Amino acid sequence: MPKAIAYRNRINGSRAENLERAIEFYEAALTVRTLENFPDKWAMTQNNLAIAYGDRINGSRAENLERAIEFYEAALTVRTLEDFPEKWAMTQNNLAAAYRNRINDSRAENLERAIAFYEAALTVRTLENFPFNNVLTLNNLGLTYLKKLDYINREKPADKNQKAATLQSAYDTFKNAITGASKLRELESGDETKQKHDLEWDKLYMSMVQVCLDRQSNQEALLYAEANKARNLAEVIAQKQETPQLLKPITFTEITQLLTPDTALIEWYITNEEIITFVLTYPDVLTVHRNPQLAELIYLVVDYRADYKKSKIDWQKKLSDYLQRLAEILQITTILPSESTRLILIPHWLLHLFPLHALPLTHDEFLLDRFTQGIQYSPSCQLLQQITIHPNFDQLLALQNPTSDLPYTDLEVASIAPKFAISQILPGSQASKTNLLEQYLEQLENAHCAHFSCHGSFNADEPLKSFLILSGGIIEDLGGSERYVEWRAGKTADIDKCLTLAEIFGLRFKQCRLVVLSACETALIDTQNRSDYIGLPTGFLYAGAMGTLASLWAVNDLSTALMMVKFYEVLQPGVSIGQALHDTQRWFKSAITSDLLVWVEGSDSFDGEQKEDVTEYLGRYKPTVKPYGDVYHWGAFCAIGL
Repeated sequence: MPKAIAYRNRINGSRAENLERAIEFYEAALTVRTLENFPDKWAMTQNNLAIAYGDRINGSRAENLERAIEFYEAALTVRTLEDFPEKWAMTQNNLAAAYRNRINDSRAENLERAIAFYEAALTVRTLENFPFNNVLTLNNLGLTYLKKLDYINREKPADKNQKAATLQSAYDTFKNAITGASKLRELESGDETKQKHDLEWDKLYMSMVQVCLDRQSNQEALLYAEANKARNLAEVIAQKQETPQLLKPITFTEITQLLTPDTALIEWYITNEEIITFVLTYPDVLTVHRNPQLAELIYLVVDYRADYKKSKIDWQKKLSDYLQRLAEILQITTILPSESTRLILIPHWLLHLFPLHALPLTHDEFLLDRFTQGIQYSPSCQLLQQITIHPNFDQLLALQNPTSDLPYTDLEVASIAPKFAISQILPGSQASKTNLLEQYLEQLENAHCAHFSCHGSFNADEPLKSFLILSGGIIEDLGGSERYVEWRAGKTADIDKCLTLAEIFGLRFKQCRLVVLSACETALIDTQNRSDYIGLPTGFLYAGAMGTLASLWAVNDLSTALMMVKFYEVLQPGVSIGQALHDTQRWFKSAITSDLLVWVEGSDSFDGEQKEDVTEYLGRYKPTVKPYGDVYHWGAFCAIGL
């Protein structure tokens, strides 16, 4: 018996062959575990043999399911409700799954049998006695109702009453399942455990959103989509307020309160079936677009990532084409609200990889050109609602070129520092991890603005090991230790000397309005977990920052430095972070060489030597050329938060 279980779960080798071996061992066990001598163990083996046949790859799928049903029914001759209620319920649940997938006989009858078996299992698997199994079975029952709905739409589209009744049953079932899942979550502790919980029940929320939309309950669909996004982060921020509060689900009215007469909100939610776009305009007008082009989006992301990993130069040449493809997939020109001048974007999952503000609308107009009062991003509406507003903005702590290999970061920080009444600069070797977290931790956590002008890297496999490189953080490729991670060709990062996302979570900002991550790949997040939002911006928002400026790719040293100088010039009192970045990007992408030269010469942000250096470089371009007109130079940075 243990060998059968081991082969059924085996990872190495052929899956088909492993299942065949498992079946052989189960059948061998039955020569001893007879009904007469060991009825309980016989029934357990019948149940396990049924599972193996349900998973079996070899042979006829239809016949395998028939055998599975036979074995489950055999197990139920011993596993009765009276004698073994818990095991009876488990086998009822398994038998339901077999009927749901059954190929032989009437599809309608098979689905009805599946529903009946799930409902029977739920008489034992109650929320009070078996909470996890209750939610699991409810989810399975809800999915069966959806399969029944598909059957009705295909075979009996005119039967509106049956369709409505089935849709209502699916809604009620998923609602009960989500209630149970929420109660399970309340019993859990620790962010990592809750993240696993949210990922486990991700599909439950996807199903509920789609059911709500099918019922024309658009507001409810938006609220369930919200409940499935960045929940852990919003909870932590709520508990860190001056008056800690237990996070309650956001209401539709509270979402509309994020708007002003000039503001619109676009929130995406991606299920396993479609791309859903919620568009909300002032005061409370909600429209929904359901887009079936999920496969096209996934293909785009696969190509985009492959090109980025293979060659940054080739990827950069294709970037505009990728954004054009994305704009077409998202049908961006169709969904845009026409009257608004300010926009809040709530991306989801794979959409966090892209500069949505840089999506092309025409050959010479981009999304940010349409919304002249600015564009800001947030992981969710609830998170946006929780962010504390810090009005003061006169204390700066900046890390300047810790690795001494980014010459224009010196220009960048030197130009920014005079704009603050109080500034603490850690240049070069002074910008070490030890120095920052031991000698200057108080200044960092009390800063109104924290500016990191350095190298950065996102770790897609282990997001908590994403990092900002501080002094001593780049070494020759040594390998052989978890502290050394591959960074770029021929170079390795020593994460013990870098500021990692895990360590950023431990910071505690007291009145920080803005964290600027003037480095590569600082806005990227973990897309393996679509229900959460884990990346460097997460860490700083978690630590108490009001907002972050972060990048979606490996950026250019000079163009980034010039963008940052311009951004801080625009960021005057009364101007939001989103507005300042928006105005900077619009100006930067349209500026010809002569515009840039006039700006540098007339700006008090540069000293004489800096002006000479920059004007010498810009002088290589013709006066009417747009040196930074390519989206690669102006589009990488996003304003996340407020």
